[in-house]
Amino acid sequence: MKKRSISIKLIWMGAYLAVVLLMCLVFFVGTIMVTGTVKDSARQTNEELAMFMQKTLDENWQTVFENSMQLVNSSRAEALNKSRAEQDFTDLSTYHFVSDFRQFVQSNRMVEAVHMYFPGQDWIVGSKGTYASHTYWTAMYGLDHNPEYTYDTWMTDLFGSRSIGYFIIQNGNHMDLYYRLSVFAADGRILVVKINTEKLEDTLHWICEDTENSFLGMVDTVGNVYAYSGNYEKFINTQSNQLLPVDEDTYLYTEIVSDITSLRYVAVKEQSNAYRQSNTVTNLALVFLLFAFLSGVGVAVFAALRTT
Repeated sequence: MKKRSISIKLIWMGAYLAVVLLMCLVFFVGTIMVTGTVKDSARQTNEELAMFMQKTLDENWQTVFENSMQLVNSSRAEALNKSRAEQDFTDLSTYHFVSDFRQFVQSNRMVEAVHMYFPGQDWIVGSKGTYASHTYWTAMYGLDHNPEYTYDTWMTDLFGSRSIGYFIIQNGNHMDLYYRLSVFAADGRILVVKINTEKLEDTLHWICEDTENSFLGMVDTVGNVYAYSGNYEKFINTQSNQLLPVDEDTYLYTEIVSDITSLRYVAVKEQSNAYRQSNTVTNLALVFLLFAFLSGVGVAVFAALRTT
């Protein structure tokens, strides 16, 4: 009778522990699955945001690039490049060329102005008209321009030795974004497109309205920010105008390289409530599993000892 009582105790305790362990295992597996699904969904949402930004802006950059190529390689540009007569820059055909520049600006809301410089003739043709370079500068900025930003500085910044592509010029308290394309046959010609960063940032803001806890931006390979939408103080170093390191425990981070340029599109978004709650659920689940196991063992042992 005593052996039978011990056997019943062991069977009863084993069965109880098996049920407790099975319930803990099911709860643990379910928690992992839910947590993984929430995290994957949050990451995918942020990646889709970055991909949408890439698609939207790359279409604009493709238009800028194609129109720039047409202007810089046009027959009018080649004729002016070979010209040695000042009146060629003031005749009717050149003003038709100016009309092409203005049409370029009007057809692309991201473009603010276009300038083509002919170093051999020291003339500029652009959406502001056709002038000798120094006169063009006055037509653009007037006489009341920033005294620290002179004509010589402007000429060096825009038409100096730069590689083809996008670049930033610090102009007073703000950044100007430009695109450069050059042809160096004979004396050469340099086309510079000024990007309307206000319209560009309106587009970024339209893509993601949460500007307090998120960031959308165009950055280069070293992290310089060309345009952004988001909390400037939280995500950008105000001294260097570079993207700050992102805490990936707090924010979702996605980076996609542009198909058209060397720029990168960056999407940073604060972890959603569901994403944060999934971490809380995981931690609570681990505590619950430990408590269930220990209490199950204690109850099973107590019940087995009371069994007759």
